[in-house]
Amino acid sequence: MVFEFRMILLAFVLVASVGGVAIVGGATTVGGAVAASKPGTSPSTLPSNNSPLDAAASALDDNLSHSATTDYAGLNVSANENGIVIHVVGQTSTSPQSTVPSVGNIVQSTLASLPAIERVPASNISYVPATISMATMLSEQQSVTNNISVLDTKGVDVTMWGPDVLNDTLDVHVYKSVSEATSDIAAVLGSENFTLIQDSQPMQPANKTTDNTPWWGGDLLNVPGGGTCTSGFSMVNSSGATYNSTAGHCGYGTYTQNGQGYGVSVSIYYCNGCNGDTQLVSTYPNTSAPYVFTGLWAYEAVGTQTGTLQIGFNSCFDGYVTTSHNNWQVPCAPITGINQNIQYQNGWIIHKLAVTNKDGSWLAALGDSGGPVYNYNASSLNAQGMIDAVGNCAPDGPPPPVPCAAVAFMPIYAVEFALGVNIQLTG
Repeated sequence: MVFEFRMILLAFVLVASVGGVAIVGGATTVGGAVAASKPGTSPSTLPSNNSPLDAAASALDDNLSHSATTDYAGLNVSANENGIVIHVVGQTSTSPQSTVPSVGNIVQSTLASLPAIERVPASNISYVPATISMATMLSEQQSVTNNISVLDTKGVDVTMWGPDVLNDTLDVHVYKSVSEATSDIAAVLGSENFTLIQDSQPMQPANKTTDNTPWWGGDLLNVPGGGTCTSGFSMVNSSGATYNSTAGHCGYGTYTQNGQGYGVSVSIYYCNGCNGDTQLVSTYPNTSAPYVFTGLWAYEAVGTQTGTLQIGFNSCFDGYVTTSHNNWQVPCAPITGINQNIQYQNGWIIHKLAVTNKDGSWLAALGDSGGPVYNYNASSLNAQGMIDAVGNCAPDGPPPPVPCAAVAFMPIYAVEFALGVNIQLTG
């Protein structure tokens, strides 16, 4: 029997009012330059970009997923972000050499095929043993998805589930009903190769002060139904019209900021079974620009975007509520999971989100939904995604906002595809 049981305080929750002050614990923070006027760029202290690991990790993941399905168990970027760790079923030891020839050959040919600027030295690749292939974990994840209603009828409230590459298992989060969950989930999967994690609350969607046109990302948004969300990256359609963005669950209607008109919902991608949760917002007077507030006055240009997300890549979460209660610092932490499914309290399942969970830190809070997720690329921001939900929140914390140590976010390429637009870039 290889399942295990862990309890963490993981919950994903919606729009809330702002209040209270708490101290950042454990999260790396980033700042930026003070904005004297709009637009402009300035030096920053943001973390370095993933390139060339981004391209190399993406190519390796794609080729190994298709050509080594029984051996490949995923990959992650090393803690110092200068190497790639490949998890292999049948690997006999942690080593710079693959003991599974088929995997080693694919890695070698993939690295050789990359342009010189994207090529990672073989010495930067390492291999670790695994027991469950990524194909098996994805199949098991789909089995849970297909049987959510069956598990619901048995009183097993599954909240999030997906591959856990670092721990070589399928993580299944449940709310309450733990005593019955193990056998019921094992019956659905036909195995006990999973990790059962108890959440303290059910999951729900999550939710810079006085901006002016052209609108930027990271702004406070007063949402149609009351409460707050955060503006995401600026977007542009094929005709050149510019928009802003935020989370779909923030509501359909008119958005304002401190009483002034901001924009109205144009299209929403938010449904049971959607690959994310987002919407397009028009902007008064129809102008937005490729910049993000990284502090109360600090800002950065958005110069590039990530093509893929990998476990271990550093991500910064620019939610209005969290930054406004932490001296306008943007918290950062490495991605801990990709292709995760979550179930909101209303029963809707949202697919293919990336997740960062860093115990003891304040990464996000209610009101951060829609906010931009990024890291730093030379002299500008590298767009990674949009905050959709928060979790691992303090159960008996200070008055709102309650600090949350986990964030689920929609990859930027998925946002573009869902809304039929492109992110605005300066580069």
